[in-house]
Amino acid sequence: MRSGILMSRVLILVLAILAAPFTTEARDASWFLGNEIDLRISAFPFTPDENITTGSLCTTSDSDFQEFRYAEQIPYCKRSVSSSDKDQVYQRYGVSQKCRKEYTIDHFIPLSIGGTNRANNLWPEPKSIKALRKNLELELFQAVNAGRMTQAEAVERIREAKFNPPVRNPARFKFCL
Repeated sequence: MRSGILMSRVLILVLAILAAPFTTEARDASWFLGNEIDLRISAFPFTPDENITTGSLCTTSDSDFQEFRYAEQIPYCKRSVSSSDKDQVYQRYGVSQKCRKEYTIDHFIPLSIGGTNRANNLWPEPKSIKALRKNLELELFQAVNAGRMTQAEAVERIREAKFNPPVRNPARFKFCL
């Protein structure tokens, strides 16, 4: 089952890369220079799978709940993701053992704005994609901490950024399969 999912993702990705130069938009050279593309269907995984990683917020009933933070009194869960939890995330996403060095287990909703360590809030984020938005989580934390943004607004910004990475040319990324 997992190998079928993996092969489907690989095939879709290869087809998307090969077909790009022949699309109407690609005939204009600016397509390669400035336009973003939607990789949700061709990702391996460029974006979280919305059926697996829905995101979740810390509550006082979480075993790793530590305290309330910020003026908004957002429940905070301390970091607690075991190696076996990470292995399960990689397995759910079909990331092979040899490729795991290319990924980091990411809290979809960051702990700093009230995310959890639950499985539905974890996904294998490619390090190359994470580097494209390296300051986002810090900026959102600072805005929530200062009261310039609500938790709900920060979560919406995270969802938008992680489901729509700023990738212009997928061919420049290396894929470990």
